[in-house]
Amino acid sequence: FALVYYRFAGTIACLALLLNLVLTVAIMVLIKAPFTLPGLAGLVLTVGMSVDANVLIYERMREEVARGAALRMVIRNGFDRAFVTILDSNLTTVLTAVILYLIGTDQVRGFAITLTLGIVTSMFTAIFCSRVLFEIAERRRWLTQLKMMQALTTTNIDFMGMWKPATAASAVVIAIGLVATAIRGQTMLDIDFLGGTSIQPLL
Repeated sequence: FALVYYRFAGTIACLALLLNLVLTVAIMVLIKAPFTLPGLAGLVLTVGMSVDANVLIYERMREEVARGAALRMVIRNGFDRAFVTILDSNLTTVLTAVILYLIGTDQVRGFAITLTLGIVTSMFTAIFCSRVLFEIAERRRWLTQLKMMQALTTTNIDFMGMWKPATAASAVVIAIGLVATAIRGQTMLDIDFLGGTSIQPLL
């Protein structure tokens, strides 16, 4: 889908994604981290977040193209202006993975380790490696015009104008979640967080 929708940029995204997977597995082999089924789930989530980072960058590039910016400025602004959003989303995910590692059993830790490594390598490949490829392609004139498909046209919705009700709704939902967590306590935790092994024999 990325190859078709983003064309040249999608090719770079796929190369960065492949490098991300190779680096993640290589580091796991290097540090002898266990590769479990939850670990595979962490790898799949890493792939999703890596694609998400590329989409953020490319949509920023699309905005720069629409403004009539030169290709070099399109590349620079696309990466620079999407960086803060990518860093924010990845940091929150890493913090969640760290908490899972600290309170979870070995299975959950396998997920947390894979996810953390994947996020770190994703930041490296999506932001640094992709940008290097774009810079090389632009300077060698392999890329003279950035073309992408567009599924949605310009909208006139004032999203930032809705920040007050959105913030209030988020605060209410978070408060409900915290109260529910406090009321349920240990009863909400399953075998993965309580330790031990769950066996279900089929006779």
